[in-house]
Amino acid sequence: FHIESEITFVLKKDIREHIENFEDLTAYIKSVHVGLDVPDLRFDKSKGKVQVADVIGMSCGTHTYVLGKGVSPKGLDFSKINVELTRDGKKVYEGAASNVLGDPRESLRQLANRMIKAGTPLLKNQFVLTGSVAGAYFPKEKAGRPGKYIGTATGLPPVELTVK
Repeated sequence: FHIESEITFVLKKDIREHIENFEDLTAYIKSVHVGLDVPDLRFDKSKGKVQVADVIGMSCGTHTYVLGKGVSPKGLDFSKINVELTRDGKKVYEGAASNVLGDPRESLRQLANRMIKAGTPLLKNQFVLTGSVAGAYFPKEKAGRPGKYIGTATGLPPVELTVK
């Protein structure tokens, strides 16, 4: 069990052309959200280190997610977005959105271009979680899992997740 806070984009139209810069990318973004990603890592870590290929092969990185309400990308200064995760009112971690490839839009841009090259473009109303802004909250004891989690980010509405 772990939780990652991520900047998330919802697309307003299909991305079928190569994206060169953030200015061009903005035309495809419907809204920006704080997202909480709760991957399902179903591995016995005693048998060795989990590799990226293991996560992809099991498709366990897509178990549960929650999105806060979105806002328009216009006027957001992505270089100043700070993200924080709290559990029952206590800060678990914080990180800058710029920790994701320098700007979370770069994560979206690279993914869109790779998907176009693979012949599977990103589509209208799809959402993209761009990557964790800080190390994931990963409690070692089960007692550290339940609680009310709130993800906040500068200029974005918060997102909440209750784990029982």
